[in-house]
Amino acid sequence: MDSLQKYRETHGSKSLPDIIKLIKARRRSVSLTLTSGRQSAEIYMHNGRVEHARIDSEKGKTAFVRIFNLNGGQVAFQKNAK
Repeated sequence: MDSLQKYRETHGSKSLPDIIKLIKARRRSVSLTLTSGRQSAEIYMHNGRVEHARIDSEKGKTAFVRIFNLNGGQVAFQKNAK
């Protein structure tokens, strides 16, 4: 079983910073899709490092900060993102 899947089953809904920390510690390459209300955002990580973030028309660091300010929502993982 993948450690991210194990993490989600064990810890249920954790904060986005906790999820990012786990991915970083495991040096995973993933795409995270976050939805909160009508907003959708994406964070791409390669070998545990954030490579790109997008929300609405914003990209990069500005988008990453906005994503962390979303109120609640859902996170979907796609492993081995490129």
